[in-house]
Amino acid sequence: MREYITIFTGHLVQDSALSVGGNAKGGGTVDEPLCREGKNSFTLRGTTLAGALLATARKLYEHLPAKISAASAPYHEPKKIPPRSVWQFFSSHPEEAEPHCTKPDKV
Repeated sequence: MREYITIFTGHLVQDSALSVGGNAKGGGTVDEPLCREGKNSFTLRGTTLAGALLATARKLYEHLPAKISAASAPYHEPKKIPPRSVWQFFSSHPEEAEPHCTKPDKV
């Protein structure tokens, strides 16, 4: 099979409060998903975007290929690291925008 690259670009719009990560086992030691960079501008980390997209993909598709989403290492094998995903995400830099309407007015 021939290899190819698909590039997705988009415009993220926040319609509700930001809620990131977490699970029933408690928080981890990861960096903040939303932070400020050297110029005091907000940065939404690529790993945050990756986690959100992978979580959505897992809900839509029962079995994702291991190249996209390898299972986490079992608790009894903490040193076993899953392979890196072929999906790559880059950090975004949110900007202030004009308020927008997500629902059309009734006609």
